[in-house]
Amino acid sequence: MDSTTILSRVAEAVATPNRYNVLLVDDEDLARQNIRLMLQDDREIASISECVNGFEAVEFLHTTPTDIVFLDIQMPKMNGFDVLQTLEPSQIPVVVFITAFDRYALKAFDSSAVDYLLKPVEEERFFQTLERAKKMRRQQKIDNITTRLLEFLNENPLYTQQPTESESGDTHNANEYWEHITLNSRGRAVVVKTQDIDWIEADTYYAEIHTKQKTYLLRERMHILEMRLDPTIFLRIHRSIIVNVNVIQELQHFTHSDGVVVLTDGTKLKFTRTYKSRLQAALNLRH
Repeated sequence: MDSTTILSRVAEAVATPNRYNVLLVDDEDLARQNIRLMLQDDREIASISECVNGFEAVEFLHTTPTDIVFLDIQMPKMNGFDVLQTLEPSQIPVVVFITAFDRYALKAFDSSAVDYLLKPVEEERFFQTLERAKKMRRQQKIDNITTRLLEFLNENPLYTQQPTESESGDTHNANEYWEHITLNSRGRAVVVKTQDIDWIEADTYYAEIHTKQKTYLLRERMHILEMRLDPTIFLRIHRSIIVNVNVIQELQHFTHSDGVVVLTDGTKLKFTRTYKSRLQAALNLRH
């Protein structure tokens, strides 16, 4: 996809009026009907769908784009919390829990619900919650657009300084290397300093980016990361592993010149003899 297509899609998303696909999940017909009646005159509601139990809700949420879900907590066999646990973070819409008992309120917020409603649902309270849910969904969409823009700019910088050949004949320039990487965490763009990355491991089409605080996924190939990370800091020690040499605590050698590096947090990573000499040289330069 070229830059024109990406930017036009971003512009289209910004200009599109807010419209919300809503799902009602409750085993009580009257409860669903009450909420549907309160939603039906709202022009920002694009669609209202209904599920009568948790199993239907799981199937629906796995297959149908949904912006806001009003989710009953107490349902037979699969409750509202169980429904959310079956979903990947990217699949979870804005959630409003519905319950007859306020003792579930704290757990509802622990499950990242925007709000909860007590049965029978009062109209004034419902519309306050609906506006809060819409606001959160709008923010999520803005965050997604921001993430796409930052990813695009990372992959297609507006200006790249051309490397100049040094006296030693090295054509690399420090300005070529990434100082920050934009990563996606639960739909939000997170900017991580590359120096804060401890190690990276290939995972099918993604790379796992490990920091001391968290692990992120980045859709990028290892050889690209190896080229874009400063080689004085990052070293490939295995076909699927790149490590920050500053967090290596010791080397442990095995047979055939293979071994493991032990990081300062105790993590052990395998290195192969192909990279052994480069690894030893990098550690010697560090001291």
